[in-house]
Amino acid sequence: MTTLVSKDAMRRIATSLARRGYRIVVPPPMKAQLFATRQGHRLGPLLPFTDFVAIHELPDEADGPTFERLHVATMAYAESQTNVPRMLRYRVPNAVTIGVTDSEPSPTLCAAVGRARLRSRMQIGAQESTYLLDLVAETLHGTAMKRTAIGGDAAKAASADPANRVRRMMEQLAGELFA
Repeated sequence: MTTLVSKDAMRRIATSLARRGYRIVVPPPMKAQLFATRQGHRLGPLLPFTDFVAIHELPDEADGPTFERLHVATMAYAESQTNVPRMLRYRVPNAVTIGVTDSEPSPTLCAAVGRARLRSRMQIGAQESTYLLDLVAETLHGTAMKRTAIGGDAAKAASADPANRVRRMMEQLAGELFA
């Protein structure tokens, strides 16, 4: 039996994002239960970004294709907020889709959320990541940390990477929710 239901989790997520400097947009500009944005810089005054975070309460029957459609909508909205061609962008949009479920997620849903987001590397001028907060198993699924090779076999997670910054935030958020 789950101790945290989606509605309570959404309220706590909104509070946590607001504490981290995100602006909760009411009503959401796209189909989502909760939408937040934040502008910042990755390295001091350099490398500006804008996070576009769409959070969805997923129905019991949610599957991989359903989640992918939600994420495509988040990416489309993030792209629509800049009219600068990707190769010329200085401020990079970062599309983040988070699903919240209080029922056991399907294997296709977990696979879709955990799939490596290679498009971001191919599409200069845009970033993306996806996450699932499984309230039943009290687990975070999602985009893994991106690692950069450093001399030989050693690898380090790049702190300037928007996906890594959001992954760290999601780990903290999961810790708050599941504590």
